[in-house]
Amino acid sequence: MQISEIPIQQNAADIEPKDTEDGVGTTVRRWFAGWSPGDAPWNGEAFRGVFKPGTGAVQIVDDMGGEVVTLDSVDAYIETWTPFMAPFKHWAIAPIGPVRAHVADDLAVVTFTFEVDGKDAEGRPLLPKPGQHGTLVLQHTTDGWRVIREHLTTIAQPPGD
Repeated sequence: MQISEIPIQQNAADIEPKDTEDGVGTTVRRWFAGWSPGDAPWNGEAFRGVFKPGTGAVQIVDDMGGEVVTLDSVDAYIETWTPFMAPFKHWAIAPIGPVRAHVADDLAVVTFTFEVDGKDAEGRPLLPKPGQHGTLVLQHTTDGWRVIREHLTTIAQPPGD
């Protein structure tokens, strides 16, 4: 099993749309870019080339606004997150510490923690900055590396924050 760290660029223009020799890293960077539209509206269509397509092809368990959602397709992902993200005037995520990939044959497990640089509907910064722990499981397919599992858990804010 190969274990490595994945550098994450903050500029989506730096991310190649096709898989390269580092296909896991490319897919993970595209996932981070999808969650980092900056001042543009969030567009879930960016995830169509990240997740394995088809109903039942993925399993997603995310902590969302104090609730846990479970989803089974990229379509459900887009339908769920689009209205949630609509009120934000700015949204970008950045890793806190390394993004680690564990690759074995045609499967990869990627773990990370990130924080959000966001602004609410009135343009006020989200403080304290929210953050989440994440795990992505990727499978190598004929279309390259695709996410088949996602799990995000919100980092609990210390009391008094």
